[in-house]
Amino acid sequence: MNQIRVAHYNHTGTVAGAERVLLDLLPRLRDIGVHSVLLCPPGQLQKEAEKQRIETRTSDSLQARFTWNPLVLVRYVGSIFSTIRNIRRLLRDLKPDVIHANSVRAGLVATGATIGLDLPVLWHVHDTLPAHPFSPFIRMIAALSPRTSFVVVSRATGSTFAGKIAKRWIAPKTVVLHNAVNHPSTRMSPDERSAIRDSLGVGERFLIGCIGQICPRKNQLGMLEIFAEVQRSRPDIVLCIVGSAIFPHNKPYEEQLSKRLCELGINKNVQLLGQRSDVRLLLEAMDLLVVPSLNEPFPMIILESMSAGLPVVAHSVDGIPELIADGRTGWLVPPTERRQMVSTILWAEQNPSQRSRIAQAASRAIRAHSPSVYAERFVSILRSRASCYKESDALGS
Repeated sequence: MNQIRVAHYNHTGTVAGAERVLLDLLPRLRDIGVHSVLLCPPGQLQKEAEKQRIETRTSDSLQARFTWNPLVLVRYVGSIFSTIRNIRRLLRDLKPDVIHANSVRAGLVATGATIGLDLPVLWHVHDTLPAHPFSPFIRMIAALSPRTSFVVVSRATGSTFAGKIAKRWIAPKTVVLHNAVNHPSTRMSPDERSAIRDSLGVGERFLIGCIGQICPRKNQLGMLEIFAEVQRSRPDIVLCIVGSAIFPHNKPYEEQLSKRLCELGINKNVQLLGQRSDVRLLLEAMDLLVVPSLNEPFPMIILESMSAGLPVVAHSVDGIPELIADGRTGWLVPPTERRQMVSTILWAEQNPSQRSRIAQAASRAIRAHSPSVYAERFVSILRSRASCYKESDALGS
């Protein structure tokens, strides 16, 4: 089988969920025989890729977010066109068979950069497309370009991305590929678990975890409100919030957490741990993970928790119901039902045998999300896209 050359373009050098998926995928693609080159701005992503011996090229940093400020908007548009020219130069030099754009913004840039180059572009849609005035324009580009196709992390994400009007053109070019997670060969010993809990000052108290980048859609402020109600019934329960505001525009939200913590009077039982490198160990040391997110395409932290044997209570939004079977591999609560979320957490705390049952079922279910199977399917999508485009291009000529 001929080796396929893939240019993976990521519009930011910061490492968040989509970038972690990419960093896990690239070495597996190399082992299968894919020649990958990562295009991204300078930053943590490039450094981590180079540690894994992944070939990289430095691209411009894309500065583009929706705004009503006309002066800022002009600057963002300038950044988009500058980045398109930069990516186009890199692609002319690399001559890949296909471009994997690791976000919607990356897809827009890659599609613009490849006009006239006869290169297929695979958009990897990790996030829910927000409802803003630019969304119809994004869908129009996605739908009308014959060179675009899409891999989405959940059916819910794909449905939101396609929208109602553009669905007839986008849906036939879309494949759903759920994220994968590494499965541990061993679990920590009881002594190791106790040592981590002691380091957190928890001891034998019930420990709830809330893990993810600090931002409004992850709803950590809502988690504090939920926990305040939980604590009225069980004042000895402890909450650990793990994560930080990765992007500057979320810093004000992060600052609100400490303020709200004091206002609710729960600061003695809540720990803001910030960014941690030992999340896997923390998951095994916790008793329950709560995911209060208001928007979650297909959260890696739930996959990781299920793999670690930690039961999960989550809001039933977006792609989460595709991952958790309510009452069998976790508990789902509508995002509008705060009282139900509180009662579900209290019920889980009071029923350790049911937590164990849920955790075991989740651990079995999660084995379907194998990283090796994910990589094989991903390379199959890449090869299919490259070959289909070559065939259609040949027919057109």
